[in-house]
Amino acid sequence: MFKFLFLNYILIVLGRSTIMVTNQPLVSVIMPVYNAEKYILDAINSIRSQTYPNWELILVEDGSTDHTLEIIQKIEDSRIILKRNRCNKGIAYTTNLGISISKGKYIALLDDDDIALSTRLQVQTAYMESHPEIDVLGAKSLDINESGKIIKYGQPPRNNPQYIKAMLLFRNVDFYNGTAMIRKEFMEQHKLSYLEGCLGMQDFKFYIECSKKGNISSIDEYVLKYRRHENNQTLKVREKLGGERARLYAKFQRQSLEDSGFYLTDEQFQLVSKAFDEFNWRCDSLEELKELHGIFKVLLNQALQNKISYYEELKIFFRKKISELLLKLELFE
Repeated sequence: MFKFLFLNYILIVLGRSTIMVTNQPLVSVIMPVYNAEKYILDAINSIRSQTYPNWELILVEDGSTDHTLEIIQKIEDSRIILKRNRCNKGIAYTTNLGISISKGKYIALLDDDDIALSTRLQVQTAYMESHPEIDVLGAKSLDINESGKIIKYGQPPRNNPQYIKAMLLFRNVDFYNGTAMIRKEFMEQHKLSYLEGCLGMQDFKFYIECSKKGNISSIDEYVLKYRRHENNQTLKVREKLGGERARLYAKFQRQSLEDSGFYLTDEQFQLVSKAFDEFNWRCDSLEELKELHGIFKVLLNQALQNKISYYEELKIFFRKKISELLLKLELFE
């Protein structure tokens, strides 16, 4: 053993070592890649610059038509694994493929146009190691523009797993998918994956399923620079398929409610869906808001009957929603 360590030390000094002695858990960073020639190098180098040493980066190239693949193939790093789809399969399929070949205890997600802050893997892995009850972990992020300039500092996302369970009955988590770290064992145990054909909402559906099986939380740490630019694929889907996406979003909401034992009539759900629209949540009148309040009371009664563990958090969530909608009505304008 002493000879092995001594030899390893000598090789490190000589700059020829490919051996890393560490007892830290392996983190598999999954990056779906598609037409990202402008940003891919920054994304990859943000992982290569991590203060946490024990990681693998799995790049799944999804049939790019620009120079993305050529840029990747010029990088020499044994910790980077490149897989290629024969044709464009979409982000859900591509993410699932990366996860399926990963070896890590933890899965960290990163988009091909974003940048992970250098301490991201270190702070998230440390948290997950000391909080075995948490299965999915998000974090704060910074919004940057095309040139990398910070344009917005994100607020701390919710960190109460019970509150997040209540929230995911109606809306998505409030952290970016690119900040997520997930226990691979949790995914395998519950056969969790990203659903294809979700019009850019595969993360919403994924977190709904995770909330039914385990605990989601977040940390008050910046770990990501989220890039906003005109070629963002999600924005393109929103513009092109807005109506279809809205219907699918409502379908996910209803499934989430019913899977947790809640029931609403079509008329009741229509109002709830309007109040929890993905972008333009609203009530059009005070009378409509009163009707929504009554529906919330129905749901709270069902939560009591079903002995839902997050009853108190659901009540707080409804109070906040009523207050937000009341302010939006601008009754005294």
